[in-house]
Amino acid sequence: RGYPGEERGYQGEERGYPGGERGINEHALCEQLAASTSISAEDIPHGVQIVMIPSPGASAASLDTLARQLDAYLGAISLAGDQPPNGAAARCSLFDMARTGARGRVIEAADGLRVLFTSPDPEDVPLLREQAREFVESAREGQFR
Repeated sequence: RGYPGEERGYQGEERGYPGGERGINEHALCEQLAASTSISAEDIPHGVQIVMIPSPGASAASLDTLARQLDAYLGAISLAGDQPPNGAAARCSLFDMARTGARGRVIEAADGLRVLFTSPDPEDVPLLREQAREFVESAREGQFR
């Protein structure tokens, strides 16, 4: 059983997206996010939010596309318990937070995107926040782990 819009299924490095976007792996998606936004992390009750503000020259359409792709990935992980792709070349730590049980959701704001990760278990929150800060650091360095 696949996701809406998916023809071939998850192949480790490719995924079909609702709405027809195809063929981007999570590492490439994170690279696009880092190239087109300024990324930071902020603590919120029960979790953390990743704040993505468009870089100069980033279009609203490209940000909207990234938001839809992010939302599709996070939805697929939460619905199917998606496993990480094989190999570091296809992986991005942003999605590991959702894989460990946190609820991830994308919110489009007037000034950019917010990706909220929350957990009902207070013991999980410090790890979530640490993972978010590691993602932000890797995005700033351009080397996703």
